[in-house]
Amino acid sequence: MPPKTIPLISDTRRAQAGLVLAVEVVVIDLLSKWAVFTFVLNDAVTKTITPFFNLVIVWNRGVTFGLLGDVTIQHQAYILSGVGLLVVVALGVWLFKTSSALQALALGLVMGGALGNIYDRIIYGA
Repeated sequence: MPPKTIPLISDTRRAQAGLVLAVEVVVIDLLSKWAVFTFVLNDAVTKTITPFFNLVIVWNRGVTFGLLGDVTIQHQAYILSGVGLLVVVALGVWLFKTSSALQALALGLVMGGALGNIYDRIIYGA
């Protein structure tokens, strides 16, 4: 019979670490966008940083391959936000079931990115 191993981190601690990382990703996402809009672009659409590097605001208001093309932009935002929320919930369930600390952190990163995208869809329609 193989020796029993003691987990280094409990299931609850792994899930907490993933959730904390997700929140941190959302905060960094929001703060970085706020900083760029406030201090760099100053209501401009394009900001030249150097002769070979510039920042341009581009909002992706559509969906890949023309999906939902016959749906209004506002309805697209709600539909895609709902789908994104379902994905976040599914990832959250996976997060609480994982036995790997690395996987919990990876799920936290993806969840944070998805939540940032949901925010952008609702607030900016993009």
